Amino acid sequence: MFPSVATSPNFLGYLTVPKGCGGVRNYNGSTCRWRDKLLHCWRAEDGKGKSTLWMGKISAGRRITRARVIVTAPEYDAEDPRMWVEDDNLKLMWSRVRDTRHDSGSWTVVQMISIINPVTFEVLHTAEWKLPPVKLRQVEKNWTPCPDGSVLYHMEAGLSMRPDGTAVRNAAFDYPWGSFSGSTPAVVWPERGTWLLFFHGFMHHAARDKRYYFGAAEISPRTHEVLRISRVPLVFASDDDDTIVCPRAAAYNPCVVFPAGLARCAELDGYNWLVSGGVHDSRDAWWMFGDTDLQLVPRAEALAVTKLLADPSCEPLAGHVIVTVKKIPIYEGGYGYVAGESFQTSAARAHALREYVTIVR
Repeated sequence: MFPSVATSPNFLGYLTVPKGCGGVRNYNGSTCRWRDKLLHCWRAEDGKGKSTLWMGKISAGRRITRARVIVTAPEYDAEDPRMWVEDDNLKLMWSRVRDTRHDSGSWTVVQMISIINPVTFEVLHTAEWKLPPVKLRQVEKNWTPCPDGSVLYHMEAGLSMRPDGTAVRNAAFDYPWGSFSGSTPAVVWPERGTWLLFFHGFMHHAARDKRYYFGAAEISPRTHEVLRISRVPLVFASDDDDTIVCPRAAAYNPCVVFPAGLARCAELDGYNWLVSGGVHDSRDAWWMFGDTDLQLVPRAEALAVTKLLADPSCEPLAGHVIVTVKKIPIYEGGYGYVAGESFQTSAARAHALREYVTIVR
């Protein structure tokens, strides 16, 4: 099935929160480099499901030190921080949830921008990031802050907003692996004169509602258009990793990997990009990627080259069979297949998957 995220060659390990800091669940954290320091801001959820934001410094062994709460209020939850440096200022975009206003969906999400003192972690200023009226089928929660002060509002719709509030619309497109949204801030890719970000998406999971994945995308600073995108998702969430039950809703425990932080680490030979993010809304982890690990291809190629799907009526190779997925999505050969999709595999592998697939030929 989908292997543990810890088996990924790009997985560095989980981050350790100091005792007495944070919450029952500490996740969706954003790691950012400020001068010679790595800082980390994360969502801490207590035993009643209340979310606040905490911040600390990363020390040896991926330990978080000097941790303190930076955003908390009784009337809303503070969720999913994204942290970056702009003109030597440490900035933080986060979601203020369960506000009194309502756009669409089951809750209201208001995006906030805070300026943080990177030494004391004091919040110096906070303001709402307002958008002009936009007409979309749903409200986008996962905005992507960009190095020029703009924001990618909706990746699938190709919609972004410049700092002056004007909208930029590029061609909409659907990633073949399911719904996808921005996750990490976009950062400058100096060798290419572009920006890089990591996005997340999800497909259906029969038992846990959603199975998340993440990949990378290269963005044009001039047009905000997606130039290249990962040919396939880089990491899928796995049922093999531990989940801390959601305090607010025990029945809601999606299978999650959620990148929220991206830092340039050019001094590490062969690995340029440090990604931080949550696993199963339970804890934070780090991944490290080199340029070639991102599997970036032109957008058109990513849309055309999807999965190794097979026609059930075709003749399989010698010693192989064609199988069709039943209900629960499965992972095979670096690809995720959902219910109704067919692929070719060895007879032995088909036998091992017999609970999840039907042999059709």
